Amino acid sequence: LSHCIQLNDFAIRRITESCPNLKSLSLSNLNNLSSTALEAIALGCPQLEELNLELCTCFSDDGMTELLMGMPKLFMIVTRFTEPDLKGIQQEVHCSNVVRIFEQFPNTYRERAFDRTRRRMYGMGP
Repeated sequence: LSHCIQLNDFAIRRITESCPNLKSLSLSNLNNLSSTALEAIALGCPQLEELNLELCTCFSDDGMTELLMGMPKLFMIVTRFTEPDLKGIQQEVHCSNVVRIFEQFPNTYRERAFDRTRRRMYGMGP
């Protein structure tokens, strides 16, 4: 489902309800979602082991941490925007290391990266 920029929380909920046995899900570069999508994943896909959220700037650290703490088998790939150049650093996180990783690589420029992504999505320039 990566790069399907029109997907929204409702679509994620429908997908997760229909596929409760998913082991892996890639939502990279989707930025039209909210914490509601993470809640749908937690409720609908209890067997999930891999979640790719690379370049997803729409999720807060709290939302991602809550998801990981509720799903001990889950590993996530996330992008951390620690520098103003907005290049991002990919990190694999799990409930056992999420607090340390998020502290070590603070998502200081996530909001700026989110704004840039939204402008590009809607054809409003770089």
